[in-house]
Amino acid sequence: MVCDRSVLDGYVYFYKKFGRDPILERFVKDKSTTYSALLRVPINQRRLTEDGVRATDEDFQRSIDKGFSYLLRELDIPFVDFKDIDQALKLIIP
Repeated sequence: MVCDRSVLDGYVYFYKKFGRDPILERFVKDKSTTYSALLRVPINQRRLTEDGVRATDEDFQRSIDKGFSYLLRELDIPFVDFKDIDQALKLIIP
């Protein structure tokens, strides 16, 4: 199964609003071990279109991206930085 979100995604938004929570971090770290691979995709340089659902503020996007990178390191969660679609497909279809 391929998902476009991980357990860390939701926690990053929590962390940015409320700060770190050791109980949730333990859950996120434990749950992340169930993934075969976690692919970290950078911010899309093309602006999102206002759709009333997603945040389109670039500062907010960068803040969340920084939080994601920070928590990956802090929680020692293994990940692969996205380079291109061929690399991603090799992870998905070995």
